Amino acid sequence: MRKSILFLLSIVSLLSCSDKRALIDGADDVRYYIGRYFIPDKVYIYPYSTNNCFYFHLDMGDRRYISLGENPAEFKKLAKEYGETGEKVFTLWHPPVMKPYNILQLKVYKKQDGKMIDVSDIVEIEYRSYFKIISSKYTLKDVEYLSRKISELTPHDLKWLPDDFQVVLSKMDAGEYYLVVTLADGKELSVELKKT
Repeated sequence: MRKSILFLLSIVSLLSCSDKRALIDGADDVRYYIGRYFIPDKVYIYPYSTNNCFYFHLDMGDRRYISLGENPAEFKKLAKEYGETGEKVFTLWHPPVMKPYNILQLKVYKKQDGKMIDVSDIVEIEYRSYFKIISSKYTLKDVEYLSRKISELTPHDLKWLPDDFQVVLSKMDAGEYYLVVTLADGKELSVELKKT
């Protein structure tokens, strides 16, 4: 009985001497919602994609990411461009996000009769945006989920595009499609989508 009481007292003591919130619920106090930036080098299709909905991940490949710890000056410059100054401490219930940048354009093409036909005005993209959270100075907590035709993406939308998004081909016929991501340096990342 004494051992049980001593054990319980040591646990209570441990909890009272530490950051209770971080131990219990995983929350952290941070200064940046976006913790790393990277220029995409590859685009992948997630294996749980379906015939009508393809899930994508932009990856940095062999390129380095930019973080406060690794590249403070470059990180702060990008953070400022995305509206973050690091002046305010706020609680984040998940790790800071990774953010691709320098995305100039997204297009979807259908291969038909040996030609590539732009179908971006029919195909939809669904993604989450952190813009409202950051622009509210972290008073808003919920991520905004957006859906629109790929041809309707604005420079603002492309700036805030996350590393994961989905392309919906439900209105398209069976066939061979290609997602093409164009970067600011002119490099194109492409991946094939087969709809049966």
